Amino acid sequence: MKSLKIILALVLVLGMTGTSFATFTIGLTETFDANLAAGLRSFTIHTTGAVAFQDLALSGVHQLNMDFGTITPSIYPADLFGNPISLANDTHLLFPSTDILIGAGAFTETNINNNPASINMALIAPLNEAGIGTFGGGTAFAFKAEAATAALAGLDLMQIVIQTGSTVFLTGIAIDNATETPVALNLQIPVPEPSTILMLLAGSLCLLAVRSRK
Repeated sequence: MKSLKIILALVLVLGMTGTSFATFTIGLTETFDANLAAGLRSFTIHTTGAVAFQDLALSGVHQLNMDFGTITPSIYPADLFGNPISLANDTHLLFPSTDILIGAGAFTETNINNNPASINMALIAPLNEAGIGTFGGGTAFAFKAEAATAALAGLDLMQIVIQTGSTVFLTGIAIDNATETPVALNLQIPVPEPSTILMLLAGSLCLLAVRSRK
């Protein structure tokens, strides 16, 4: 609750820097990169209408450690030293650390060097630590003045890399700049294909029909 009060205070201060008051939206697109290892999929999270977030968290995502086993996580693009292979295969935020103010907590990630055999390590093995881990949680942050204005119009928030065939969920809280209220996040990645949704719906209808006959 304390961190939520801090982040709301940041919104009240920074929210005045923008002239747009669009309602908060979130979505994702799949990213295709020649440097992405076989066995992995990459997605970009886009948002509009928010300049502050809290407790963004993921588990079961692919991570790289670029500093050879030490404790510095790869949270921001600069942490990956411009290496195109690293940037393609790591879960990280898509903005520089200088664009935000952290009101509470600190970003963390885990990586226990446990890549499944289905992931082709030929590209990323030389980069030392690589594996399935976690990202974020326990952090409240808001964008600074100029970055906040850009974030309201549309922001590439983060890149999420997952194992092919797996599903993860982005959870947390976004502050809707139009209403200055928190919005709970629970975004499934990847989003089910329309055909899958139709199959699930058809299955549900069949079950209802069977039950009604009984």
